[in-house]
Amino acid sequence: AGAGGHVSHIGGELAPLVPPPPNCIFLEADAYDAKSFDPFTHVYMFDIGFPPNLFLHIAECLRNSSSAKWVLCYHGPKLMCNEYGFEMELVKQLATSMHGSGEGHTAYLYKCTHAKARQAAARPAARPTDAQVLRSSDPVWRGGLELLAEKDVGTLSDWVATQQAAGDERPKRSRKPPTRLG
Repeated sequence: AGAGGHVSHIGGELAPLVPPPPNCIFLEADAYDAKSFDPFTHVYMFDIGFPPNLFLHIAECLRNSSSAKWVLCYHGPKLMCNEYGFEMELVKQLATSMHGSGEGHTAYLYKCTHAKARQAAARPAARPTDAQVLRSSDPVWRGGLELLAEKDVGTLSDWVATQQAAGDERPKRSRKPPTRLG
């Protein structure tokens, strides 16, 4: 599952002089381990090929989230809302194509309408502190959020390099050489 989150940054007179630290992170985690998407406001899913039980679990995580406002995915309302019980309304759909293969999909942008999202929208939006964000976050996402809260681009870059190196260690498939006839 991927998600983006907000972490506060330097303001006031220094704001134009100091670039903000990263305030969005993509995390790789087992979505089945999450109970909510708190503290994220946007949830992105490349959900082509997700099994039905994962859709049902993600719908439950969204209902448990007070911060989730938007969902971007690749399935229409008939499946997402009617079949899997997502509480959201379609805002926009857009035809897309994948860069390498040219494979086409339709992206759907939804606004969350579950009870916790409606309650959060009715409250005045106070900008949370980093400590509040970390306290309210689901434990599955906390590690990545702690990296963002450090506001140290070097530490974040080192973490990304470590993750990429770990991906390189995965076993590679080997192919048999073709059999030549004749």
